[in-house]
Amino acid sequence: MSDINTVVLTHERRPERIVKEGDSVVFVINNEPSKNIIEQNIRVNRKIKLFKKNSINTNDVIGIAYDSFLEFDSANNKFTVLDKNPEPEPTYSDEEEVVGDNKEIFDDNQAQNLTPAQIEELKKTMSGKDIVDHIVQNSKSFSGKTQFSQQKYLKKKKKKYMMFVKVVEPSAAVLCETYFEKKSDKICNMRLDALSQFLVLGNVFSHTQALIFETCSGLIYASALERMAPHGKIIRVAPDDSFRSHLNISQLINHPSEEVKNNMTIGIPFSYFGRAKATETLTPLNKQQEQEKSELLKATLTGSSKIYMCDSLLVATNHFDHTLLVDELWPLLQPSGSFVIYSSFREPLQALYSKLRADRSTMMMQLTETWMREFQVLPHRTHPQMRTSSASGYILSGIKVIP
Repeated sequence: MSDINTVVLTHERRPERIVKEGDSVVFVINNEPSKNIIEQNIRVNRKIKLFKKNSINTNDVIGIAYDSFLEFDSANNKFTVLDKNPEPEPTYSDEEEVVGDNKEIFDDNQAQNLTPAQIEELKKTMSGKDIVDHIVQNSKSFSGKTQFSQQKYLKKKKKKYMMFVKVVEPSAAVLCETYFEKKSDKICNMRLDALSQFLVLGNVFSHTQALIFETCSGLIYASALERMAPHGKIIRVAPDDSFRSHLNISQLINHPSEEVKNNMTIGIPFSYFGRAKATETLTPLNKQQEQEKSELLKATLTGSSKIYMCDSLLVATNHFDHTLLVDELWPLLQPSGSFVIYSSFREPLQALYSKLRADRSTMMMQLTETWMREFQVLPHRTHPQMRTSSASGYILSGIKVIP
C-alpha cells in the first residue's frame, strides 16, 4: 500500500489596508449606497459633514483599517470605531416555523409609551443602540409581532436613531454604485451589472492594449486601470473641450499609483482623428510618451503602423454619434480584436449594428439590453425587491474580422 502524502495549501491573507493621509475614501452611511459620501485627498485636522448635525474629524479616520465601522457617540460628541457591523443580517433556519401573524396590530400611534420630547432628551445622553433598546422596551406591540416584523422594526429604528458609517476604499465597483444612486447621468446611467458585462465583452485584462472613448466621468478608464494594471496600455480618447474633466472617477481610486497610471496611458484629443488641431493646451508628456503619441497619430492618419493596433475598442457615451466614433477609431482595432459600444438608447446602436453588418467586418455581433432584478433571498421570505431599477442601457459587442 503506497503512502499518501497530504498537501496542505495555505492562502496568504491580503494585508490589511489602512487609511492614509492623501487617500480617497468613501463613507457608506447606515449601509445605504444612496447616501454615500466621497472624500478625495483626505487631510488631517479637517471635518467632513456626514449627517445633518454631525461631522467626523479626519483624525478619527486616518490610521484605521478600511471596511471599519464607526458610530457617533453622543456623550463624547465624536465617532468611535466599532468591533463589528452594527446592523447584521438576521439568521433564520429553513426548518424554523413562522408562528403567529400581525392581524391584531393596528397602526394608531398609541403603541409607543415614549413621547417625541422624551426621545429627544434620550438623544443627548444615550448612544443610538441604547435609544433603540428603550424604544423597543416601551413598545406595546413589539412582542406581538412576528419575528420577521420585529427584525424589520429594529432595522427601521436603527436607521433612524443610530448614526454609523463604514469607511470603504474607492474602487470602480463602489464608485459605479455611488454615482448610479446619486448622479446616474454623469456615468450615462450605467449600472454595475452593465459595467461588468461591458468589461467582459470588451475582453479587458492584463497585458492587453485598449482604446477607450467615454463620457462616463472616467468610469470605464478607471475600471480598465484596475483590471490591467500594471501590465497593459490604454489609449484614452476624449472630446477636446472636456479632455481633463473625463478623468474624475479615475482620480478617486487609490490604486494603481499616479506613476503607473501615467505610464500605462496615452491621452489623445478626438480632434486629432479628424486631422484637426487640439483646441486646448495638453498636459506635458515625457519623451517616451511624446514619441508614442506621434507614432499613434501617424498610424491613425496613414494606417501603416501595427505597433499601436489595439486588442479592444471600448466606447461608452450618450452625447456623440456612435457610428462616427467607430468609423474614426475602427482602423486602430486589430483583426480578431473585441469591440463593445454602450448607450442608454437603442436607436444609435441599431444604426451602427446595421452598418457593421452590411460591411461584413464583424462576427459574433450582438445587441443586448442589460436588465437586472434584485431579489431578497432569505428563508421564508424570498421575493423581488419592491423598488429597483431594471434596465441599464444597451450594449453592442462583437469581434472585428477582415471582410
